[in-house]
Amino acid sequence: MLLFDHDLVCRNPSKSSEFGAAPNIWPSDHLQRWECLLFPVPALAGTGSLRLVMKSTRRRMIRLMIATTTSAWSAGAAAYCVGDDASLPNFDAKYYSISHEYRRAKYVARARVVRETWLGEDGKPKALKPPFQNGNPRPWGFDPYVGVYYDVKVTRSFKGAAPGELRLFSENSTTRFWLDVGSDVVLFVTEEPFDEPIGTQLTVDTCGNSALSDKSGPMLSRLARLAGGHSRK
Repeated sequence: MLLFDHDLVCRNPSKSSEFGAAPNIWPSDHLQRWECLLFPVPALAGTGSLRLVMKSTRRRMIRLMIATTTSAWSAGAAAYCVGDDASLPNFDAKYYSISHEYRRAKYVARARVVRETWLGEDGKPKALKPPFQNGNPRPWGFDPYVGVYYDVKVTRSFKGAAPGELRLFSENSTTRFWLDVGSDVVLFVTEEPFDEPIGTQLTVDTCGNSALSDKSGPMLSRLARLAGGHSRK
């Protein structure tokens, strides 16, 4: 756990180039994008300050991406899973059960990934230009991409009148999800709000039950039962 005190200074790059005192509401639904410097960093002796980027996200999540100010990145924070947060007033230990996620989803479908389209920070398609942070094969963290659209062709629908093709948005944050073009997947799809310029989009909960189809035999059987014989190919 990181404890923030007077040594933390932050800025909102969209409003100011100057760093100042840390926000006095922490966390806050009003946080949009903050860059912060933490001094000193005893665990990273000799590396200087610790840089954090915070983005406001759906379900009041705050996602952290951590890096030293040297060229080498030290770590990435794990995804925050709202269903695992027992401090929330409506905490439900079964939040990520198949039946509960099925109820929350707008669509539940088996699909094949046919296309990926990466977006620059202006929300427009942007060609991939490696190298990317920490040697990753796709953009990560501070790379100048807001996220990616995955187009998937629905081959079987378990819930919802899904069109033949869905476009899913994966945000470039620690709760991103990865899909490989050509892969066959089972998806629990919801509609969620994202920061502009993205707006409301279909997406997948990284912490949920979406998975590769070849590893989802028992789940596919369960979904067929939940669909009550009304699944469509």
